[in-house]
Amino acid sequence: MKNISKEDYIIWNTKENRPVEELYYVYHYTTVIDIENDRFNLRENDIWRCVAELPVHWQKKISEAIEKTK
Repeated sequence: MKNISKEDYIIWNTKENRPVEELYYVYHYTTVIDIENDRFNLRENDIWRCVAELPVHWQKKISEAIEKTK
């Protein structure tokens, strides 16, 4: 998919099994490292999840959302 990379992450809610933020909020892994180094705490049930490892239907939705922001 055009806008999906193994270097991109989103915040994922494991309890609800969905992204926490709007679908176009995607973070490069270097930004995730910076955020974590700044002691950002995810909420309970939230994790960083690689976009490229999500099910294909989520990848398509995220890619389309990113495309709309261009």
